[in-house]
Amino acid sequence: MAFDLAQAMANDTAVLPLKSAQGEPLTTKDAAGEDQPVTVTLYGPGSKQYQQAQMAAQRRVMVLMKKGKGDKRTPDERREDVAVLLADLTAGFTNLEYMGLQGRELALAVYSEAKLGYIADQVNVFASDWANFTNGEQPA
Repeated sequence: MAFDLAQAMANDTAVLPLKSAQGEPLTTKDAAGEDQPVTVTLYGPGSKQYQQAQMAAQRRVMVLMKKGKGDKRTPDERREDVAVLLADLTAGFTNLEYMGLQGRELALAVYSEAKLGYIADQVNVFASDWANFTNGEQPA
């Protein structure tokens, strides 16, 4: 019997449990006092959202090249570019509050804040790994 490749397709999204800068899971207490993980749901490399986000990032770089700026961006400009890309890859957060923001504004604020860079780093690494968007089992 041939291997059915349709069984090995990646999922459009995956959930990343966030960690502190020290590598500890970020958690919050629910109404019953139980720890609940702080997570972010991300679009993966096989999704249309991921592909559109990557194309938009490439267009932004091309605009800079045409302006002659090339890769002479300041660290703040680079962080903003990464924040826009990661916000485009973010479907949503669970159990996370920051400055009263929601949706895309929340994502942009979290990823833009230099002192929260460890979150952007986690998201960046996770989102680019196909394995995170599969169920990890090879079909029989």
